[in-house]
Amino acid sequence: MNIGVRTRGKAFATSLVMLMLIGVFVGAGTTGGKPTLPKSNSLPAAVTIKTQTAADNVPGGIRGIDVSEYQGNISWSKVAAQDVKFAVCRASYGEKADKYFVTNAKAAHENGLLVGAYHYMKFTDEAGMKKEADFFIQQLKKVEITYPVFLDVEANRGMTRNKLTEMCVSFMDRVKEQGYTVMFYSYSNFIRDHINRSGMGEYQLWVANYMEEPNLGQKLWQHTSYGTVSGVSGRVDINIAYEDLATSKRVRVNREISNSIKATLNERHGSALPEEGLDMGLMKEAVVSALQSELNRQMQAGLAITGIMDAETLNSLEQVPFKQNETKGNMTYLMQVMLFYNGNYTQAISGAFDDHTVAALQSFQRNQGLTVTGAPDRDSLWYLFR
Repeated sequence: MNIGVRTRGKAFATSLVMLMLIGVFVGAGTTGGKPTLPKSNSLPAAVTIKTQTAADNVPGGIRGIDVSEYQGNISWSKVAAQDVKFAVCRASYGEKADKYFVTNAKAAHENGLLVGAYHYMKFTDEAGMKKEADFFIQQLKKVEITYPVFLDVEANRGMTRNKLTEMCVSFMDRVKEQGYTVMFYSYSNFIRDHINRSGMGEYQLWVANYMEEPNLGQKLWQHTSYGTVSGVSGRVDINIAYEDLATSKRVRVNREISNSIKATLNERHGSALPEEGLDMGLMKEAVVSALQSELNRQMQAGLAITGIMDAETLNSLEQVPFKQNETKGNMTYLMQVMLFYNGNYTQAISGAFDDHTVAALQSFQRNQGLTVTGAPDRDSLWYLFR
């Protein structure tokens, strides 16, 4: 057991004890001319990380951390000042929320880190799987996610290999339907012994192995739970990404336009957005709430004002007759707001479905891998407002 972090099973508990006994100090720099990561120079004196040399020598490797409430309060400005580029924050376990998730995810994002999330699986049947997936999705919608999200599985819960694999894929499918890039996490031995790799389909792996670099085709390698990073008290998991896994780019917004948007939403829709700062979680909730209100007013949609983009809201929005250079109004305004915060619309927000709006929609569709039409079709509206 990793005291204060997460259980990895008996194999990892034994491995960690071995690491402390082996005492092999790691090297630095480059090997065979390959580009390397900066060597960690802040390890506890009594702990040696066996995998450090291999981790430092991953060509083009990108360093990140994963955290949960066990790390307590984190100084994310200190974390971001180092060679840490992404943070994967525990969002939930079973049907419970990690009490630090929202705080961690928002602070990491505000300090320039890419932010992913993970859910620790406890379900044993299909009903439980659906409840946990939906609970995870609820947590994700509270923050800005710019990195993949992960299903963390470390016990088979009494299921056969095929049944466990099937249930995990169903969980990940359910989360993917909400527009997230989803991956699977576990440790090497568990994947080999309990997961049917051929049944995982397109889902990529994040693999923990503290003894050696895995050979499972993983996209992420968690190489130690004994890492130290300034800003985090005690030990923390360190990960190496083999490539850039960012799912969306950071956008630098025009502050004057952004302030005007907040003032308009507050005046027209009672959104109560704070004048200072930009919280995209609150902004998205305010925009979708305003959209639901407008659909009720203009289309008699009868929607509950939840601030969450759902199928019922999407069905109503799809019926709005947007016409280029003819349509102008609050719903076009809200579309332009979301295009603005995605970095596609750079004009002052006008509410007119004009040439600028069409061009911004085309840019958004291209970035999302959608069919580029410049028209607000169902898929584009879903990805824009979700």
